[in-house]
Amino acid sequence: MNHNITDLGIPAESELRGIGMNPIERLWGLMHKWVTHNQHYATFNKFTEAILQFFRKTLPANWKNFRDTVSDNFRIISHDEYKII
Repeated sequence: MNHNITDLGIPAESELRGIGMNPIERLWGLMHKWVTHNQHYATFNKFTEAILQFFRKTLPANWKNFRDTVSDNFRIISHDEYKII
C-alpha cells in the first residue's frame, strides 16, 4: 500500500527533532542545557547534585520562565507529594 510518506531522515541530535518532542523530552533537554552547557563537574557526585538541584530548586523557582519551553499543560509535582529516589 502506498501512503506517499517521505522519510526526512532527521538526525538524532538535530534541532528539528525538538518540534514534536513530548513534554518529558523537552524537560530533559532543558535540564541538559541548564546543567551541562559551559559547566564542569569534578566528580560524578557533583554532576548528580547539579541535576537534582535543577529539579528540586531551579525548575520550581523559575517555572514561569521555563513552562513555555516544556508545554503549557505540564505540571510541577510538589516535593511534598513526590519523592526523588
